[in-house]
Amino acid sequence: MGIFIAIFSNNPVFAPIIGIQTAGFFFIAYLSLAHSRFKRDKSSPPRRLTGEERTAGRVYRLAAGGIVAAIFLGVILAFNGYNEDIYPLDLARGHLTEVMRSTDPSEIPALVQSVKGHLPDEGNPVWIFQTSDTDWRIMQNQLDNMAGIALAVAGTAEDSAAYQTGMTNIKGSAQEIRQSIMDATPYAYVSPANILFSTVWIAVLIGVFAVLKQRKDKLQEYDLAQDV
Repeated sequence: MGIFIAIFSNNPVFAPIIGIQTAGFFFIAYLSLAHSRFKRDKSSPPRRLTGEERTAGRVYRLAAGGIVAAIFLGVILAFNGYNEDIYPLDLARGHLTEVMRSTDPSEIPALVQSVKGHLPDEGNPVWIFQTSDTDWRIMQNQLDNMAGIALAVAGTAEDSAAYQTGMTNIKGSAQEIRQSIMDATPYAYVSPANILFSTVWIAVLIGVFAVLKQRKDKLQEYDLAQDV
C-alpha cells in the first residue's frame, strides 16, 4: 500500500525503501517460522508423542494461525488507514483539478468548499522539518481567498481585466495547493500513530517467533535428555 501511495503521489523515491523493508520483513518472518519449527530426526524410530510434544504441536498451529491473522489484520488496517488519511486528499486534489479546468467562477466556491471538507482544519502532516507548504491552516486560508475571488469576479464580463486576473489567480492557487497536498500525502500515511502501530505489530510477531524458538529449544533439550 505504501509503495502505491509513494508512486501515485509523485514521491517514487519512497517506493524502493518501503519495498526493501517489506520484502525483508516477510523473508525474516518465513525464516523465523521455518527455523522455530521443531523437527525430530527422521532416522529416529517412531514412538508415541509425549504430552509436551502434543502441546508443542498445538502451540505451533496456533502460532501459525496467529501470524496469518496478524498479517491480514495489518492489511485491513492499511486499507482503513488509506481510506481515512489518503483517500480524502485524493478527492481534494480531484476537486482542485476541476477548479483549474473551470471557466465559470460561479461554480468555483462550491468546489472550494468540497476541497475544504476533505482537508484537516489545521496541523502539518510532516512531523519533522516542517514547512509552510504542507500546513493545513495555510491551505484552508488560501481556499477561502480563492472562494472570495471567485465570488468577486462572478458578475464581471469574461473579457474584462478583473475577470482574467481573478481566474488566473484562482487557477494558480489551485495548482499550488494541489502540489502541496501531493507533497503532504506520503507523510499523512507515515504518521506517528501509524509508525507506532507498525512497531507494535512487528513486536508482536517477533514475540511469537521468540516463544516458538524457546519451545523448540526445550523440546530439543528433552530429546537429548531422553537420548532420542
